[in-house]
Amino acid sequence: MGIPSLFEVRGGVNIGAHLVSGDGAPGGAGGRPDDAVKGSLYLDETNGQMYMKKTDGTGADKWIRMQNQDDIDGALL
Repeated sequence: MGIPSLFEVRGGVNIGAHLVSGDGAPGGAGGRPDDAVKGSLYLDETNGQMYMKKTDGTGADKWIRMQNQDDIDGALL
């Protein structure tokens, strides 16, 4: 038997809410992934940022960027 490996899914997984990845922030000119439902997560492959879809609809204003420790440290200094 070989070493067990995980599977890879490109583009996203739908488990009610969507888990989607791509290049750049969500809801941009390409409209991807505007069809995601509220509560979905998006991972930006260019910089590692994570976004959550806060409200239904299309556009970048429907997504919020999740905070990381650097954001918190910057706000406290």
